[in-house]
Amino acid sequence: MRKYRILGSLFDAPVCTAAFEDMSLCAFANCFPIWLNLMLSSLDEIESNIGDVQKQANPP
Repeated sequence: MRKYRILGSLFDAPVCTAAFEDMSLCAFANCFPIWLNLMLSSLDEIESNIGDVQKQANPP
């Protein structure tokens, strides 16, 4: 699907096929489309790890 290619290009990998298989990207989970849940969980992961990256870049 075209939408799968667009989201996959963000990650440079076919993550949608692995995560959603043949489910429609317009399907809802927790009041949001599943593609948005993927993006929000990615942002949560980035936020939780940003401190570690900053410490590596600027050691005390």
